[in-house]
Amino acid sequence: MLGLKTDQEVLGELVKMKVPAVAELMERHGVMWTLVVSRWFICLFIDILPVEVIGNMKFSLYTLIIIFHL
Repeated sequence: MLGLKTDQEVLGELVKMKVPAVAELMERHGVMWTLVVSRWFICLFIDILPVEVIGNMKFSLYTLIIIFHL
């Protein structure tokens, strides 16, 4: 999950550099990059990885989302 978090942070930084208006809008509304792009990143890898790995990734991701919202 560390790689997923890293990818999300890198994307967030790229958006800040390339499309600052979008990054500002998301920050103004308190939208977290991790919630927006996590599904997108998982969809990118869903055809490449075995089903067991995808299941573990989804479980871990949803667990992290629940923990951070408590």
